[in-house]
Amino acid sequence: MLTHSRSGTRALGTVWALVGRETVNTAQEVTYELLDQTADGFFLAADALEAQVDALEEQIFRSPRFNPVEPVFDLKHLLGQARRLTTDAREASALLGRQASTAAEQVRYRDVQDSFTRVGSRLDGLRESLSSLLDLHLALQGQRMNEVMRTLTSVSVVFLPLTFLAGVWGMKFQHMPELATRYGYAFAWLTFLLIGGLLTYWFKRRGWW
Repeated sequence: MLTHSRSGTRALGTVWALVGRETVNTAQEVTYELLDQTADGFFLAADALEAQVDALEEQIFRSPRFNPVEPVFDLKHLLGQARRLTTDAREASALLGRQASTAAEQVRYRDVQDSFTRVGSRLDGLRESLSSLLDLHLALQGQRMNEVMRTLTSVSVVFLPLTFLAGVWGMKFQHMPELATRYGYAFAWLTFLLIGGLLTYWFKRRGWW
């Protein structure tokens, strides 16, 4: 085995402390322990990535202006790398299992292979969750846009009859009884407020505004 790391490897450090004991003496036993500890490391990484996915989901619901596209694609990139590594490790475990000389070694390598298969399935599930988060974000954005459009439509409907009345009373005809009355201006404002208030109340009651 050849490995290069600037900060150290968790699996190698754990197995190094076990080498020399009764159960970790031969090359096959060391190899099995390394693969087993590597699988455990992938499970820990999957737990951390799952926590990040849950945090993204909560932030999408709580922050309407939050754009999750960039962090989602960053996580998908990490998941893709982890998935390729688990696939390579599973194939290596299968190859070592086929070359094992004893039944006990075959069982060990099969157990490690199953661990890599399970963590690979878990990573695939996380990738699907991230895709669902993007769909959820787009759906929420569409819902918020519909609410904005509904509010703007309600405001337009409120001012539509007021605009109509203002247009009628603004015509330059000679005989318009409302213009000649002493309280015509107050009557116009009262009509505007009454119609606007009734329409606003009705929209509020229906939940459209």
